[in-house]
Amino acid sequence: MSSIATTRSAIVIGVVCPIIGGILVTARFWVRWRRKIKWSIDDWLCLAAWVCTTGCCASLLTGVYINAFTNEPDGVTKWVMEKENILARVCILEIPRYTLETFFKY
Repeated sequence: MSSIATTRSAIVIGVVCPIIGGILVTARFWVRWRRKIKWSIDDWLCLAAWVCTTGCCASLLTGVYINAFTNEPDGVTKWVMEKENILARVCILEIPRYTLETFFKY
């Protein structure tokens, strides 16, 4: 991971976000239940969004656990990174050329 995004910060985000979201979603349902307001579609969408967020945080924590966020790529990844760098350089040069040729045809 980079110097800004550390393993410790990823663990904190992966743990804190679902907890805060769970508290807020629970509070939403509890307030609606106490005021005897009928639950509507937006309540269920909040619950679904919280479940998705919890799943994303679980995958983040899994990635930290299996050490997926390292700065040292393996051999195959280095080869892929070299190819991506070449492709990025070609795109940086070719896109402006193509744009100029397309929009400024005579």
